[in-house]
Amino acid sequence: MDKRLFLPEVWFTEAYAARQARCQVPAEVTWRTKPQLAAAMLHHIVPEGLLPFKSVVADCLYGHSPDFLDAVDACVGVTTLVAMPSETRGWLQRPRPEDRTYLYKGKERATRVVVARHSAPCAVAAVAASLPASSWYQRTVSEGTKGPIAYACARQRVTLCKEGLPKRPGWLVIKRTLGVAPT
Repeated sequence: MDKRLFLPEVWFTEAYAARQARCQVPAEVTWRTKPQLAAAMLHHIVPEGLLPFKSVVADCLYGHSPDFLDAVDACVGVTTLVAMPSETRGWLQRPRPEDRTYLYKGKERATRVVVARHSAPCAVAAVAASLPASSWYQRTVSEGTKGPIAYACARQRVTLCKEGLPKRPGWLVIKRTLGVAPT
């Protein structure tokens, strides 16, 4: 179906030119991150219909990559579950953006801003901390050597923020430990 080999960034420096030649790395290959390679594979697999799939699951490395997130957004009808850093920002209610004009060095320019500044985006960690107890439910995920391994889980509809503007809506699925001080 598709494959891409990740090479560390250092391989594309002069110090590694001889190694690149010995390993027969094609001259047209440039350094790309793992999420960028995954996005390129999705762009290739989806239009060709090479592999039918209904879901994409990825860890935080991919959830932090705009290239990868844009690639999975383009997969219509595919459910994605991508881990995101706890400092990812978003809104519980989608804010209304508008275009505003201003003068800069005598020229009129335009920018897009969120209308109500009181509705600043908050970190998903803060969203999780603000959820009421009724939003949380317990799930056992596996049987460990010392008994069942269980977490408290919750979900919340959010609109993620990109450069201060609403970008993509989605479900925030949160998992935390059980006990007195959940994390």
